[in-house]
Amino acid sequence: MSYKTSDLINKLPNKININYDSFFSSSNNSEIKTIEIYAYGLNETDAKYSSKWEVWKHLNLVLRVITSDGLEGLSGITTNSIKEFDLSHYYELVSACSYLMSMRENDPIVIRKLLKNKYSNISDSVLTCIDIAYWDLAAKKASLPLYKFLGGQKHSMKAYASLPFYSENKDLIANIELHAQMGFEVFKIHTWGLIEKDLELVKLIEQQFRNKVFQFILDLEGEYDFDQALRIGKAMNKDMFKWLEAPMKDNLLDDYSRLKKSFSIPIIPDGYTLYSEDHIENGLKHDCWSAARFDATIVGGITKSLELINIINKYSAKLEMQCWGNTLAQAVNLHIMLASSKSTYFETPVPIDMYHFGLKNDNLIDNGFTREFKKPGLGIEVDWERLSDADIYEKTTVK
Repeated sequence: MSYKTSDLINKLPNKININYDSFFSSSNNSEIKTIEIYAYGLNETDAKYSSKWEVWKHLNLVLRVITSDGLEGLSGITTNSIKEFDLSHYYELVSACSYLMSMRENDPIVIRKLLKNKYSNISDSVLTCIDIAYWDLAAKKASLPLYKFLGGQKHSMKAYASLPFYSENKDLIANIELHAQMGFEVFKIHTWGLIEKDLELVKLIEQQFRNKVFQFILDLEGEYDFDQALRIGKAMNKDMFKWLEAPMKDNLLDDYSRLKKSFSIPIIPDGYTLYSEDHIENGLKHDCWSAARFDATIVGGITKSLELINIINKYSAKLEMQCWGNTLAQAVNLHIMLASSKSTYFETPVPIDMYHFGLKNDNLIDNGFTREFKKPGLGIEVDWERLSDADIYEKTTVK
């Protein structure tokens, strides 16, 4: 018997007592009738997340899988490029969805296998879009929010504000205080990637906020070698900093293992450059990180995420996920974190408004905590007409 999605779910420690096969099966009453593929983006995005990076162009891909009984499976991811919008993943997704319509298959693991057999170089972005839409559809068939469908018991979690890079200290301080008024108490700082400037930044944060209840995360974006990362880590006050993120490139596992033993500040990887099962298993096996990290909208969707979580559970490790992109993309990671007992903080990229365009009931945060999902599936709705107002907009319908 071939391996199916229900077999993967059955490995989860908190699975609920339902017949998962029935929600991933195809029947005449719930066959896929139409797939709509959208791409949209806004020119006004101006946030950057390192002094060394250009401003990104965010292109959002949204998939809408419509069944004969009126249910809709949705997914959304955000891709990044420099200077111009990159539509390559959109065209790749359109091609894959044309093949998808001929499959008559609803099981995400089976769909992934068929797509990889058909397209040897299919991107993780396309696999992600398709995978998430079918999980959303299954949870809606079960009339459950996705996190409950995955066995989640907690309904909310604390969030941190993931701030863009600011070249002026006064702007950084002002935005920390602004988001504190929204209820945030934990803030991620994206740094210069220049050792002396980042050491000054650590000192500034400690001096400015030592009498506040705030705590901080320092994201170095993999810019340093071992000796430089060691200087940063030893300069950080363990009472003020939750963790040090991506101090070095993710492939430097030996250096990560040494660094983790060199100071008390927790260390996690960047999680979006290397995320294979082997890499995560090796990192945890050799005690390289204080928590694993990946993003469901980058690695291949919910199916791949659950496979990685099974490895993480094997080592009783923590999981602090990257949560990025439009609100549909962020919601996927939040549902997975709510279903996990290993996660403590939800990453909220700011400025928040630039990730909400075209989406309804899109505010995931309430006073520094994530709001409770009550609707089935991802719990996010799309204003389909509003999407066409974007600066770049494409739509393809496959029947």
